[in-house]
Amino acid sequence: MAVTTVVATEGCDRHEPITERYDVTEHSHAEHRWPVDEDPSQAWHAAPTMLDRFYPMDDIVAVIDNRATGERAVQALKDAGVSDGDVDLVDGAWFAQAARSAVGQRGMVQRLTHLLPTDETILARTYVEEAEREHDIIVVHAPSHDDVERARAVLAAHGAREMHHYGRHTIRDL
Repeated sequence: MAVTTVVATEGCDRHEPITERYDVTEHSHAEHRWPVDEDPSQAWHAAPTMLDRFYPMDDIVAVIDNRATGERAVQALKDAGVSDGDVDLVDGAWFAQAARSAVGQRGMVQRLTHLLPTDETILARTYVEEAEREHDIIVVHAPSHDDVERARAVLAAHGAREMHHYGRHTIRDL
């Protein structure tokens, strides 16, 4: 998948497609996306985290049952204006292996803190469990409320579940 970086331009019209509202810059989804083209055992180096917990800022993360449905959802998101670089369909087996590798790289104190039931750890476990059941994970960069709602509607129409938006200060169940 191509990597495109975007940020909102001044005075943008929220009714325009995302690709027309944003200019390519050095800040966006590309800064924290999983390197899905790399060996999953090394992906933990680039995993999107906050305070050492899985946290893909300004992204919606959801579970999709199979690859074909996921590919249709990706196309529908693109048709709705989401750029190639702002959506990832992550193979479940790859995601699960990358997550296991990340856990294996932690020190003892980090492993113990991850046993605490925070929203981030509970959701990460849910995504790993779903990935282990051979379901794919779809990630959509959605920095604004309108972007979240547009992507949520498309994902829901394609049967996505466990949809959550990782905002600046909260994780919202969609």
